[in-house]
Amino acid sequence: MQRCTALSAAGSTLLVGALTLTGCSSTAGKAAARTTAGETAVQRLQAVKKVVDAATGFHIELSSANVPSTASGLLSGSGDGSHAPAFKGDLRVQIAGANASVPVVAIGNVVYAKLPFAKAYSTINPSTYGAPDPNVLFSSGPGGLSALLPITQGAAYGSQKRDGSETVQTITGTLPSSAVHKTLGFGKDSTGLNYNVEYEITSTNELRQVRVTGPFYTAGDTTSYLTRFTKYGEKVDVSKPS
Repeated sequence: MQRCTALSAAGSTLLVGALTLTGCSSTAGKAAARTTAGETAVQRLQAVKKVVDAATGFHIELSSANVPSTASGLLSGSGDGSHAPAFKGDLRVQIAGANASVPVVAIGNVVYAKLPFAKAYSTINPSTYGAPDPNVLFSSGPGGLSALLPITQGAAYGSQKRDGSETVQTITGTLPSSAVHKTLGFGKDSTGLNYNVEYEITSTNELRQVRVTGPFYTAGDTTSYLTRFTKYGEKVDVSKPS
């Protein structure tokens, strides 16, 4: 999937619910992050992309914050995906002030959804519902979510945080609106417009979560979408719904 708003979140985001998950700040500062990483923030993001692209599958949780109540778009979602591309899960979308959770399956570059009150799945265009196309979101090629990592502008180390039993490193920067729109399938696509982005990365270079914030719906709004990744390497079996 308030603006903790895939499917589309490929995500995604696509893409990208009001599930704003953050950790507690540790005492580790920026200097410590740089020395322990032993590489620049840009180099770290390039390494993270390789880990994401190599994963056979993962579980994702999508959330949003500050989605305008009058907007039609993604609120939240969860599911399991792979670079096949393939995805199965549920997305919560808001349309004309009402919201509903929709089971979604994406396989073979086709997206199927069981719309409210429908007895069976039908093919859909996720952009019609302001959601990302999972086939794009999970792609390891141009336009996929991992493709955003190396094009992050002004990438810089932030603080380290606790995320359950893990310590994660934050990296902040900005992303061109054109790239975000290509990945998520919604949001503004304007020359010179950038979205703020914050990544949280584990010590083994797994991308734990990415938060993108900016005017997705109206000028000046601060809607944010959070995509959280877990269960790296899980096997994702997806078949065409009957």
